[in-house]
Amino acid sequence: MRKTILLILLVFVSIITNAQDSASTKILLLPFNPDMYLSDIEQDIIQNTKMTPDEYRAYFRRALDLKIQGELKSYRPTVSLMADQEGDDKKELREFYAQAGYSYMEPVGKGVGKAIDKKKGLFEKKTTEEKAPLYITTRGDDKFMNAAVTDKDFFKGLLSANGCNYAVSINQFEIKTNYSSCIDLSKKLYRRELIIHYSIIDANSKLLGGNFLVVYFPSDVNKPQELAEKTFKSIAEAFLVQLKETISN
Repeated sequence: MRKTILLILLVFVSIITNAQDSASTKILLLPFNPDMYLSDIEQDIIQNTKMTPDEYRAYFRRALDLKIQGELKSYRPTVSLMADQEGDDKKELREFYAQAGYSYMEPVGKGVGKAIDKKKGLFEKKTTEEKAPLYITTRGDDKFMNAAVTDKDFFKGLLSANGCNYAVSINQFEIKTNYSSCIDLSKKLYRRELIIHYSIIDANSKLLGGNFLVVYFPSDVNKPQELAEKTFKSIAEAFLVQLKETISN
């Protein structure tokens, strides 16, 4: 009888502890550095909109940040360094970019090498046949752009100041046309790829997870708002899956 009661108490304490851990977890979202925007569809966007390059690049950055932040908030409290920010980036965000060690590396984390959503066919590990040999904006399709923390004191202070335990850094925003994948030859429609590179880092500057997410859209989508509507939600949902696998208690 005593063993049964003790077992019940241990389970109860474990549930309370896990609930407290979850409640105390808070995420800091760091949007991508404007210098880490890569695209081969600039002329198509300019021809189809009245926006300047600075305007639509800023739109992509803010819209993606809002969409990811909204998705993450459904899981854990999340704050973004772009929140309520107009004009130039906050000093802390500029300092993060300045100390970040950007480099390509092999994916890291629990979700590496696993298809994210086979049913929808939106995200998958790309095979050799799916690569775009005519325009490669990264070093290849097997590495992600990481933003390593080089100033640990600054980073720890940044998370502490925002009351956060983890940071999610969006490291690179990339759009490229896959000319080897034609959707409609008569209309010259090709498959394009939106690629988001990310890192998940704890308060001790340890890289817990890092990879890239890919979503596909046709080459006749050239308006920033339409592109965002067709891709950002899927990117944010897929990223939440990766985050849960990485920091789940």
